[in-house]
Amino acid sequence: MILLISGIWNYWLMHIRKKFLASLQYILLTIDVPKNNEQGPEAVERLFAQLAGTRSGGSKIDVYFKGYIQPDFSFELVSLEGRIRYFIRIPVQFRDMIEAAIYSAYYDAEIMEAEDYVNDIPDIFPDDEYDCWIGDLILYNKDYYPIRTYSEFEHSLSKELKDPLGVLWELMGKLGAGEHLWTQFIVTPINNDWKKRADNFVNKMLGIKISVQKNVGDYLLDGLSAMGSALSTGGAAEKKEGKKEATNLSPGDKKGLEAIQKKTSKISFKVKYRAVYVARKEVFFKNRGVVGFLGSINQFNTLDLNGFKPDDKAKTSKPMLFGARRLAKKQTLLMRAYKTRSRFIGAKNFILNIEELATIYHFPAVHIKVPSIQKTGSKRGEPPIRLPLSQ
Repeated sequence: MILLISGIWNYWLMHIRKKFLASLQYILLTIDVPKNNEQGPEAVERLFAQLAGTRSGGSKIDVYFKGYIQPDFSFELVSLEGRIRYFIRIPVQFRDMIEAAIYSAYYDAEIMEAEDYVNDIPDIFPDDEYDCWIGDLILYNKDYYPIRTYSEFEHSLSKELKDPLGVLWELMGKLGAGEHLWTQFIVTPINNDWKKRADNFVNKMLGIKISVQKNVGDYLLDGLSAMGSALSTGGAAEKKEGKKEATNLSPGDKKGLEAIQKKTSKISFKVKYRAVYVARKEVFFKNRGVVGFLGSINQFNTLDLNGFKPDDKAKTSKPMLFGARRLAKKQTLLMRAYKTRSRFIGAKNFILNIEELATIYHFPAVHIKVPSIQKTGSKRGEPPIRLPLSQ
């Protein structure tokens, strides 16, 4: 009976959440990069911090009877046959807030509503004209470990940024006619509950005992356990393992704990990271589009902390059994996931903070030459104070 009630309840939640998601209206905005931009990734970090203010848990009625779930945002950096574009897909009600946040950092940026570029590519595979590789990326370590961020790419003395996105921009700009490379970061504002996992891990590494409030049943179990231990050891006291002191930690452990605490000190989001390389069959070249992309993101990876890798269960590789048919099915599923910006299909979401997000999604500064990026025209300015007005 309990299983039946639980099943009905889960079905109800799934049904009303689908209806809620279908009721949301989204808009796709394209951003023309400021021509004389002197801002670094820290400006985008502030943008993500403002975005965190959209989080709303919703009332119990909203959650359990209207299907409310936190709306998400999709930040997309794509190459359309060598033309690099920035897109943001947002719920309509947050358009003014997003535009204000961008203009506050990039006064001369241009933001326009755009037709969805994904509509030019087939939905169903296999296709007569196109082939594709699609993969969800995940972290290869626990998500409270950070990736390498932009501050680690700065020169120690001059503070000049060796932009880690430069390799990806270069790759995207070299794609030819019929080739597309899309990257998508679906970010969902969250509360700080996830930090408990990080705090528990840090405390465990430091040997700090976490006090847990016990009830009567817990004390009874502790007493029985102590009696059992005394009987098994003939009344001898059990030798307890010594507390692990922070001074006994290896340099690698200390570095890891410091990095975890730095990550958890900043606002964070739940993230889905997805990439697509799709091209006409006559120009589809996996070593350029796929291997090149995966190589470009290796810059964010460190063996002792964290980094990105494709999820084996959510990428389009050809299986041994019924290979062609199963490959086409996965291509169709993951292409639909990208086009609908689904955070539920494919690999599990993970946690990145605003510094990490700004590292993997930001605009190039003026000193970085990326000619294939769509930029604004001449800089906009205020009209002269004494400009005569027509009568």
